Amino acid sequence: MEYLGVTHIALSVPSVPDAEEYYCSLLGLAVAFRDVEVEGEWYSLRPGTDWRAADGWTRAMSALGNGALVLALEEGDRGMTGPVDHIGLRLTLEDLTALRIRAFEHEVTVEENRADLLVFRDRYGVCWEAGLTAYDQLAVMATGNRTGRWWPA
Repeated sequence: MEYLGVTHIALSVPSVPDAEEYYCSLLGLAVAFRDVEVEGEWYSLRPGTDWRAADGWTRAMSALGNGALVLALEEGDRGMTGPVDHIGLRLTLEDLTALRIRAFEHEVTVEENRADLLVFRDRYGVCWEAGLTAYDQLAVMATGNRTGRWWPA
């Protein structure tokens, strides 16, 4: 089995806007997109829109990137015991199938199981998101680009 790369690291932070400013400054990252949760559905803020457009709604995620480093900042603890929410991995279909078999043999807690994605929590509580998708064009991953849901509408 060969991993093609780490696609992203998702961090759980108390305030997405504050963490966004901090990591952009500290690591030289740029905002690729921002997602907000409105009445249970995720929407992307339109490019160039700041967090003020999300006032009153949940700031769901900010995706930051520079080269191969991608951070997904998610607001709130979401039941996690530490700052890492999950780690994304990219694999071939053959290796994803092999990992799926290994995961079931190790009796992990499966959170999502699709043909192109396996999300599971290991015995130490670490959540892994293993899939086929490359994150080389980060802005394409925005909810708005994938579903057409933009905020404000």
